[in-house]
Amino acid sequence: MKKTITFKNLYLTINLIFSTAMLFYELLPSLVVMLMLFFFIMWSVICLKKRIGFFLSLVYTAIAMIPTSFISIIGKSTSSFPITWYHILVIWAVFFCIRKEKVDRVYCVAVIFFSVYGLCTSLLQSDIGDSIKQVLMCILFLCSFFIGKCCLVKTDKEKFFFLYKLYIIGAVAVALQVLIQFFLLNYMGLSIGRIGYYANRTAYAGLLGDYSFATTYIATGFMAVFLGYFRYEFINFAKFVVLEIILMSGMVTVTARAGLYALAITIILYIAMHLKHLKIRYIFVIIVAFLVSPLIIDILMGKRGGQALLSDSGRMYEYIIAIRIWLEHILFGIGFGLEYLKRKCNISVPHNFFVQYLLQGGLVGIILILRPFIRFIKDIAKSVDSSIWLFVLVCISAMVIPDVVNSRFFSAIIILNYMSCFKYANSLEDVYSLSHYKVYK
Repeated sequence: MKKTITFKNLYLTINLIFSTAMLFYELLPSLVVMLMLFFFIMWSVICLKKRIGFFLSLVYTAIAMIPTSFISIIGKSTSSFPITWYHILVIWAVFFCIRKEKVDRVYCVAVIFFSVYGLCTSLLQSDIGDSIKQVLMCILFLCSFFIGKCCLVKTDKEKFFFLYKLYIIGAVAVALQVLIQFFLLNYMGLSIGRIGYYANRTAYAGLLGDYSFATTYIATGFMAVFLGYFRYEFINFAKFVVLEIILMSGMVTVTARAGLYALAITIILYIAMHLKHLKIRYIFVIIVAFLVSPLIIDILMGKRGGQALLSDSGRMYEYIIAIRIWLEHILFGIGFGLEYLKRKCNISVPHNFFVQYLLQGGLVGIILILRPFIRFIKDIAKSVDSSIWLFVLVCISAMVIPDVVNSRFFSAIIILNYMSCFKYANSLEDVYSLSHYKVYK
């Protein structure tokens, strides 16, 4: 038992160091970066395979790669080459599911229907490559639903908590990337990773592809630590304080507000639904957090050049334009492709899940995308434990960030939610009839 625990701690530590250090990949030759990623992935899969099996080793490694998932397999940014090791690992897991496991029929049909619809509409686009690229990202995201269900039959309490900790480590790595970026830029004049310069602020995203992705990913890590202390009780007070300080500092430094808003709303909802079960020491921590929140708000507003905390940053104007254009293409939308959307509508990608996919896919497209969510909620709502709050957080954030299905961490949270049902999945039949399960206590 000690050997297993030692391996897990070592694996998590190495993953944290590697993911954080990869912030500097642009300083290295592309070939070196490519080899570093390849050997790290091989090491991860081989080590994990011995302990949790080949399929779960692919899934765990993919989730471990989220902080570096915007580095392509050729050692450059995805803007130069779109395929990453994260994509390859997910595709590999999908094929493994199809060949070796009993795959949920509803999810399979949903993926097939969306694939046919997306690829057919792509053929009608002026930029087929741009359209197909986004469609393939959506397909990979939708595959995370049946990957999650396949994971459930193979998991147990120990495997779930290992993945839970691995997810937290990924969020901490991105927070550290952001803090290092801030220090290097402001004290050494070095610009590393994704940094955005705006009229009233500087935004940091580590290695992630979007500032809203960074703040939401870190926020989910913050919420995971919060639940690890309050609900699962596997994180002690000292670790809780240290991790939350790192994660909150990272969120504020990013300067994007989406994750903070979603986190605040989610924690308030969680507390409101668990008031009767909170212990005295937990109430004390919550009171301290609320007393500190005005300081956090003041720091964030200062970093945003005094911009009003609830300013829509012009998003409502873009929502209105997007909805007007959608009304001219109600059934099938304007078609997929992020660059095509920008050119045709003369706006950025709408920072709202429903507005974006109504505009691009029309009613038909968004229904096909939402079908797996409906099945997922039916499976999870009455059976999942605290992990559902991570899903709630991302859903809230998805109302104010663009292209959330390309965020990587959303897929991880879907898989994590399914695996949190480990207590009730004693057989394959149990996995495919989750609705009768009770809430994990």
